[in-house]
Amino acid sequence: MPITALNWVLLVVAVVVGYQLPQHRMWVALAGAVWLLATLVRAGVVMPRRRATLDAVYANLQKIAVLPTSTLSRPVSPSQYVTGVKWSSGRAFRSAQLTIGATCPAASAQLLRPTLERAIEQNAPAPAQQEWVFDWPKANTVEFTAVDSDDPRLTQQQVARRIGEAFKSLFRLTPRTAGDGYALDITGWSDETRADGHTVPIPTQMQFAAGSHDLTDPGFRDSIERGFDRLVSCPGEWIYQWDINSQLLGITRQARGSLPARRKLNERKFADDVRSAITKPGKDPVVAEVIDWVDEESDQPARISVDFGTLPLGERKLRDRFEDSLDALMQSRWPDARLLFDWQFDGGATRLDIESVRHDDDRAKRKSVEKKLRNVVESKFGRASTPVDCDILEWQEGLSATGEALPRVARVNFGSVDVNKRETRDEFQEHWDSLATHNDWHYAWKPAEGIVTMTAVPRLPEQLAFPSPGSPEFDESIRLARNGILRFGPQKGGGWLDWDLNETPHGLVGGKTGSGKSVALSIVLFYAMVLPDVYEVIVCDPKRTDFTWTPEFPSVVRFAATDTEIVAAVGLAKQSMDQRQTMLNKLQIRKLQWVRDRYATDPELEREHGPVPKRLILFFDEIADFLAKSSNSDIEELKDEARADLESIARLGRAIEVNIIAAAQKPDAKIISTQLRSQLGFRLGVGPLDQYESQQILNSDHGTRFPDAGTPKGRAWAYDPKNGYRQTQVMFLPDDTMVCPWDPALTLTGAKDMARDRLAELGFAQVMITNNDGGQEPRWVRVENDDDAPAADTADTAGPTPVELSEDATPVSMEKDTAPPIEPWAELTGATEQFEPDNEWAFDEAEPTGDTEPNLADPALGHHTASAVKPAHDDNLNDWPIPAPATTSAPSTASAANDPWSL
Repeated sequence: MPITALNWVLLVVAVVVGYQLPQHRMWVALAGAVWLLATLVRAGVVMPRRRATLDAVYANLQKIAVLPTSTLSRPVSPSQYVTGVKWSSGRAFRSAQLTIGATCPAASAQLLRPTLERAIEQNAPAPAQQEWVFDWPKANTVEFTAVDSDDPRLTQQQVARRIGEAFKSLFRLTPRTAGDGYALDITGWSDETRADGHTVPIPTQMQFAAGSHDLTDPGFRDSIERGFDRLVSCPGEWIYQWDINSQLLGITRQARGSLPARRKLNERKFADDVRSAITKPGKDPVVAEVIDWVDEESDQPARISVDFGTLPLGERKLRDRFEDSLDALMQSRWPDARLLFDWQFDGGATRLDIESVRHDDDRAKRKSVEKKLRNVVESKFGRASTPVDCDILEWQEGLSATGEALPRVARVNFGSVDVNKRETRDEFQEHWDSLATHNDWHYAWKPAEGIVTMTAVPRLPEQLAFPSPGSPEFDESIRLARNGILRFGPQKGGGWLDWDLNETPHGLVGGKTGSGKSVALSIVLFYAMVLPDVYEVIVCDPKRTDFTWTPEFPSVVRFAATDTEIVAAVGLAKQSMDQRQTMLNKLQIRKLQWVRDRYATDPELEREHGPVPKRLILFFDEIADFLAKSSNSDIEELKDEARADLESIARLGRAIEVNIIAAAQKPDAKIISTQLRSQLGFRLGVGPLDQYESQQILNSDHGTRFPDAGTPKGRAWAYDPKNGYRQTQVMFLPDDTMVCPWDPALTLTGAKDMARDRLAELGFAQVMITNNDGGQEPRWVRVENDDDAPAADTADTAGPTPVELSEDATPVSMEKDTAPPIEPWAELTGATEQFEPDNEWAFDEAEPTGDTEPNLADPALGHHTASAVKPAHDDNLNDWPIPAPATTSAPSTASAANDPWSL
């Protein structure tokens, strides 16, 4: 069309020139003739050839370009669709334009245009030494221009086609789906010099529209990125930026070694490490994404999110191996980095949030401690078929002196490991104590579930004084003792070591000299001394060393030292037990405590049967010395009777509140019978013990766990059938008031002084009696008022008068021995003077008159559970938990006579 118009323009110009310049009309006519000849040749020869070329191109591209077919009714002119813009010769063009059909896939799918372009290259070859460069000004119009084979636009076209094919392959596009909004737009190029010296254009920035494809799946995005890197290489690294809301993928090219390139490679490497750490791959792809980096200039990941899909990772062993593998890989690249793992299980899906922190971060230290504890517990108690799971639930604030994190609450799930056996639980507790030594631990067991929860508690103090009168701890101890519960001191793991005589009526206390055994026994006696309305005590002290001071107090109804005296004392306890049993049989009641409950609701029963007897303690120091075989056959015969009585009391004494509290340094099994030993349910081993001593006292090796050097005085192991083995620190209670051994600024009130103060409050008065040696010994008697207190009694030179207990008579005399007070821990107070009195003395008590002694037992005082705190030392607090009665009178003769169990 432009050439035709040009011809006509030339014709008009020639006519005008010929008209205006007559002298040149011949030349004008000659030019016109040439023009006419050329036009005729063009119209007759060139144009038909060109039309034939266009017709051939139309015919060849008609199917692929979806061009209309010419019919008689609807003739189609190919020139409407194929136009030669520039021709190089009569039959070849250098530039052309093709209008494709509206239903041609290339019209709606940009990625399918290369297919049509290749068809054009095949059916309309470019001139020699040239190739077509295609341009799409409209969706249905393609222009192609011939350029030299070294034109850079050809290289760009080839690269664009390869990138388009890569996306078609990665997104698995078909001719049917390719038109659903998928498009590639390369917006930046740069020239790069290849190794052979040639300069080629390489894309620097592109954008791909993903149509309706779901881009929310990180696994799919990761596969696209890795696939594109594999299919389309470049001198550098492709950096990907996904815009899920706009369904766009932006790709830029960065130089190798740049920060974006390093981050990409590190993220890709970390994702590969995650996959390699999985020992049992699942069907779902595992995708790891870096959410944040350590800082703006760092290529070290700070937070990573891992999606495992439905991969089953509920088993702790699998997760532990996975974490260990990642830790090793991470530290190989960043030695100062530590990974923190946060597992999330939502239905069947598993996700993991990973945070990278420095090795000196508190959280990293916590992880290190948790990992160590978990590995040790697993290796010690777990098996391949029975894994053990350990978790730290809470942490203490701050770090230890060595810079380690300190757990506060931990939990171990033993799975199918049987922890119903006490030995298994004890073994675990000993092992855990050795792992976490900065504090003690309280163990809360759920054996049925196979779970134990450990809570950090303060360590046992190395020394602890018995609480001062008036302190809450002292009041609590007295309240418990009134109910038959003897408190010795705080126990390891929190709480207190309380011996419940109602549950475990008899016990054995053992330990070496200087360990604190005598102090533990003094605590037992102290409770009895300050509660004369609750306890009666028969003291058997074969050695006459530590407890010769006890006859001063009214709770002690018999003191025995020689073999014959001890035999008589044991017989007295047996007789009392039989009389108590007779009372229970009459009332058809099984326990003395139930008798008290019955009396509270029916006072007539008390008037009919007499008061309920007090709890009787048969206190035995160095019982093995007494039970040892005697060379005297008469004494041995008496001992056999005492042995039988002891075994009887041990079997039957629980319900009738007759308790045996025995002490021995080495309770040899050959000396103490198996039957008696088996009934001594409560055991207290004080201080370090050797294997033999520990077995004899505790029936285990627990006593050997204390080192010979460095073990605090009073540190002990206790056992009872209900609570098992417990470690405790026996409170220090001296016999006499003294300066605190570990804190000279404190003064510790002695057991004797506290008991004397209490007796004075209860209406007792101290009197002095003269013994056979002419010395003075104190005794306490109940009086109406201070004015009636007797001055002193005279010695009975006839010697000791044994107590004879009968159902219709009240004993009026009791044995009393005297000896100087003995310091409980000689190492703390220096050497102590000990002696054994040469004579025994007895005195007559005044005949009691008046009403019976009021019952100070308060039924509202029950058993309280206290926390393990160090008692305060305040000697200025003198209030007791149990107030003294307003008026106090001695029991009447008639009432005492009706009480066959009164001692």
